Amino acid sequence: MSLPDSLPRPVPHFIYVYDPLCGWCYGFGTVMESVWDQYKDSATLEVVAGGMMRGDRVGPVGEVAPYIRQAYLQVEAHTGVRFGEPYLRDLLGEGATVLDSEPACLMQAAVHRLRPDLDLAFASAVQKAVFRDGMAPRDEAGLRQVAISLGVDAERLGTVLREDQTHQDMIDMFNRSESLRVSGFPTLLLEVENRRYVLTRGFAGKTALLDFIRQILREEGLD
Repeated sequence: MSLPDSLPRPVPHFIYVYDPLCGWCYGFGTVMESVWDQYKDSATLEVVAGGMMRGDRVGPVGEVAPYIRQAYLQVEAHTGVRFGEPYLRDLLGEGATVLDSEPACLMQAAVHRLRPDLDLAFASAVQKAVFRDGMAPRDEAGLRQVAISLGVDAERLGTVLREDQTHQDMIDMFNRSESLRVSGFPTLLLEVENRRYVLTRGFAGKTALLDFIRQILREEGLD
């Protein structure tokens, strides 16, 4: 029995869990942008910064993640993205750059408070700043400039960054990632009412991912 046309249709809700220092997320960035461009008029989006490098995982590249010096080649081969020479030279170079996700995650929380419409744009832009342009993960001035370049008000941003609520929002994002049982980045989920689908854990190509989403939405009677 079909539902009356007057009843509201459920709104699909995408949950994108990423980390600013995740190279595979950098490779997935254009795919995620394509997905959202396809569904931005008919769905909602939640961007969650997961905090991959925090606590006892924070440290120099050469100590906490020496594998990155070779792993980036796999990302390039599988995704088609290219890592910039400034990143390879200045951040990976001697392995002294400290990997710390929290500064960029805090900025993600601040952007969300001021311009939630820019959540995905900031996630994409901050990864380009790191992996293409070689911005250091703890470069607060650089992180601010990324947000400001997207249209975030500089004065309000400075105020929000000093507020305890923004730090709590960042912690809430980390907890949200854990509650979703995210074990790796990127992770993309789709919720329709009380049903949750795992679209991908790790990189997925655009065509296959969009086909999978359409299949789910057809089964839900939304496509």
